[in-house]
Amino acid sequence: MKSGGNAKYSLGSVLGHVLMHQTINGNEAILQMEQAGDYPDIIVGCTGGGSNLSGLMFPFLGQQLRGGQKIDIIGCELCHVLLSLKGNMLMTMEIWQG
Repeated sequence: MKSGGNAKYSLGSVLGHVLMHQTINGNEAILQMEQAGDYPDIIVGCTGGGSNLSGLMFPFLGQQLRGGQKIDIIGCELCHVLLSLKGNMLMTMEIWQG
């Protein structure tokens, strides 16, 4: 796709087959939460191209739509995460380090 002849964008992680593979992350998170005997209230993930957050949230969202526990899903980018932390530098460093 071109924008004014100056910019190009190649689709990648937002495509369906990539999202399907990324759901391994969400399924693994569900298994780990079951092992811990807990369940998240909130899922926060980077929206970016879409596969990071989608891969994590789709399995949880599927459970919720089938009558499971309600969770809040928050998609954000780094600058929005940093603003929402209100100066918590320790948390900020953990996010920067991945």
